[in-house]
Amino acid sequence: MIIKPLTSLRFFFAFFVFLSHLSFLENSKFYSLIYNQVFKEGFLGVSFFFILSGFVLSLNYNTITKSYIRKFYLYRLARIYPVYLLTLLLSIFIVKGSVYKFIIQIFSIQSFFPNQEIYFSYNAPSWSISDEFFFYLLFPFIISFFRKISFTLKTIVTIILCVTVISITTYTPIEKQHYYIYIFPLMRIVDFIIGIYLFYLCDLIKSKNYIKKNSIIIEFSALIIFTLFFYFHEEIHLSYRYSSYYWIPMSLIILSVSSQYYIKDYKPILINKLLSHKVFVYLGEISFCFYMIHYLVILFISKYLMISNNTILIFLILTTSLFISFISYKFIEKPMNKIFKKII
Repeated sequence: MIIKPLTSLRFFFAFFVFLSHLSFLENSKFYSLIYNQVFKEGFLGVSFFFILSGFVLSLNYNTITKSYIRKFYLYRLARIYPVYLLTLLLSIFIVKGSVYKFIIQIFSIQSFFPNQEIYFSYNAPSWSISDEFFFYLLFPFIISFFRKISFTLKTIVTIILCVTVISITTYTPIEKQHYYIYIFPLMRIVDFIIGIYLFYLCDLIKSKNYIKKNSIIIEFSALIIFTLFFYFHEEIHLSYRYSSYYWIPMSLIILSVSSQYYIKDYKPILINKLLSHKVFVYLGEISFCFYMIHYLVILFISKYLMISNNTILIFLILTTSLFISFISYKFIEKPMNKIFKKII
């Protein structure tokens, strides 16, 4: 099932990540304030993608049988790996690496190594895809377990996992927090499981036919809560902002724009109507390519084009990233996905 507003949001949060990687603005006279207070926090987009991934997979693969597990793995590989491999090969010409690191990247297991020179090697954002592959590997077993237990027990399990992550975050030494809280797959899988839980919460809402008349209030409430969380983020220690701090606003955003799933005869209004526009939906469709390519474009243009005007530099990086994303989506991601599925 495709939920258009959710597809559109993928681009907006990929754009957040893009902004966080414009590190050359950190000491800029004009942009330093907005970069350090706004753009730098763009890593929150990763939390959105992990939660969204659990939600969307549950929506589309809620009844995976044992005989279908192999196909599920191949479908996810077909969806992600062609663009992942393309950007890895492109990164060879931009980033220095080694055969050892390249082999780790080929198998997408870099996020299991607590070494920044490994998990950020070649195309740095690909560490999150390493996490995603791990989530995909466990998804059939997690969804099978969740399907068998009551909603109350689902809630208890999810809360226990969340409290565990928050507790570990509190007691993890500062020098280890970036890896173990932000990168490590066994910690980030809780974001993914929250997404799975949200699917069952939507199912409960759907079965009770709740909130149909209040959908506009829910939309604006989610937006306001996200804005408030973002506004006060500097009051919260960075270790919590790596994941747990943004669980609530991200979950509310996903619930608020998923109304067409859990409200009968739903007609999008205001925010959801805007996010359902074909331009935003298409940007959402190319967002994976944009997410995977933008960092390499930043490195290449910053390194080889001597442009001192940061406004021009940002515009050039953004337009180049979007153009390459469009080409990659049309001629690589989409056709390769079809070819893989036909083979499967």
